[in-house]
Amino acid sequence: MATSKDKQVPRVHHFELVEGIKLQINVSGCSTMRNVRVEFQLKNCTRTWILHWGFLYHGNTSWYIPAEHPKQGALQTPFIKSGEAYVVAIELRDPKIHAIEFVLKDGSHDRWSCLLINQLSFYI
Repeated sequence: MATSKDKQVPRVHHFELVEGIKLQINVSGCSTMRNVRVEFQLKNCTRTWILHWGFLYHGNTSWYIPAEHPKQGALQTPFIKSGEAYVVAIELRDPKIHAIEFVLKDGSHDRWSCLLINQLSFYI
């Protein structure tokens, strides 16, 4: 249950990528960083993309993944077609998470796309 201290803080970030592709990141959730939803939307793209990601804790530079994923290293989550965009949604429940770092992978050619984004830290 949200309290007066837990204000909803929606944010939208826009990035222009190559080939006219646009990346929009929508962040919504409580200002205390509990139950934050981060939605990545790719627009104007025709290929399949994969979000290769992990998160950072305050004061740490190593990538971590959510405890519910029994795997080491980063996660690779495919974008799913939703209307005119391709979407990946991530739910964060740990208030100690400071940022999401990610790169985009060209899923149709199984290669990293250094031209799109090398590495982008997205602070929440």
